[in-house]
Amino acid sequence: MIILFQQQSIQKQVSKSTGINSSRQYKGFSLRGIFYQQLIEMLLGGHGVQDLLETIYKNIRLPVMIISSAGEVLHYAGYDQCPGLVLTRSFLSLEQHKFSYEEKPKKYSFEIDGKSIECLVLPLLQRKGNMAYLIVAAQRKNVNRPMLELLQAAAQVLALEMDREDRLYFFETKHQTEFILDILMEENPKKEKLKLASRVCGRNLEEPHLVFVAAFTPGEYKLKEKSTQIFKSNLKLIMGHNFLDLAHGDWYVVLVPEKSKNLQDIIDLMRQIHRKTNMELPEGTRLFTACQSLVRREYNLGKGYKEARFSLELGLSTGGGDSFIQFDKVGISGLLYNLCQNPASANILSEYSKGKLGRLINNDMLHKTELYPTLSVYLENNGNITVTAEKLFIHPNTLRYRINKIEKLLNTDLSKFESIVELAIAYKIDQLLKIKYV
Repeated sequence: MIILFQQQSIQKQVSKSTGINSSRQYKGFSLRGIFYQQLIEMLLGGHGVQDLLETIYKNIRLPVMIISSAGEVLHYAGYDQCPGLVLTRSFLSLEQHKFSYEEKPKKYSFEIDGKSIECLVLPLLQRKGNMAYLIVAAQRKNVNRPMLELLQAAAQVLALEMDREDRLYFFETKHQTEFILDILMEENPKKEKLKLASRVCGRNLEEPHLVFVAAFTPGEYKLKEKSTQIFKSNLKLIMGHNFLDLAHGDWYVVLVPEKSKNLQDIIDLMRQIHRKTNMELPEGTRLFTACQSLVRREYNLGKGYKEARFSLELGLSTGGGDSFIQFDKVGISGLLYNLCQNPASANILSEYSKGKLGRLINNDMLHKTELYPTLSVYLENNGNITVTAEKLFIHPNTLRYRINKIEKLLNTDLSKFESIVELAIAYKIDQLLKIKYV
């Protein structure tokens, strides 16, 4: 039903723009009519611009190409490879002239692959008034009335198909982020979804990609906008076009195909981008970049995205150390993350953390104290009194008083290794469970 509706819609467009009924039988009709019907049938059959151009070339036996108003070759047929085209001054003034499909093709000389060749030019009006042109490398002896009629018919059909493809591309690119995020949010997306997302972004997402997630701190809009521009510029400078990127809220996601280089080379390039960006960022702004696991060899974009986002959340929550975080190097946090993927294990870990730290957290809530934050900084600085006191901006004796109070509340001795380990694990679990990507 949808296909039939699209065909009827195209037929109405064809009739309206040309005055010719595409369903008409062309018995005894002109050569233009027969050729036109053939192209319309291809158009209704779902053939694209390139297929139509190949058919035109086979009929007229002259090399053809479609170029943008800037001279970029968009499609070609009859050439062994993409032709090198140099625009002439006379053609550059063509944009100022308003064309209609009823006009005869205009003649211009172009430099094609280093040779001056006389060509016929027909306009192809696209959506929003953008122009493209059908260029036919035609010798004078081949230019006759039937030839001009064929080319006019071809231009009309090509214009319709280019407009259709342009609208489709506009729709797909407009929703490109949604297509790809839909894949990243699923651990086992269907092949149909992967194929659709691959078509939309112009990359084969069925092949392995490494997932990186980046964020800036602080996240003020003006700073973030400028910082993102710097990051994207460095991505293009160092990675070339060998990546796919998209913005998702305050996050920036980068997918790099694994087949392009070995994994360590990709990591090294991203580290280089990370360092260069941080050097160029506005004062007070910092880039955090995280990467999925390289050890897990199962290719799964959804899992990779979750690992990278978890690593980034972890890095942002601590705020110190290396701001380039690899999932495989987050230590015990990575082990606990994997355990938390099982709901039963996650419940056990949650109960363990509450049992060890619950009394301390409740005391802070009831008495407006800061014992739990104190313990957090103490554990993160390996139990060093001097460093912890400096980080908390308190006197070492004040810190010792707080530590003594913590020990009494939790009935533990922080001078013992086992007690430190138990509380450190409980703290790590509490930290991880606050990250929604666990």
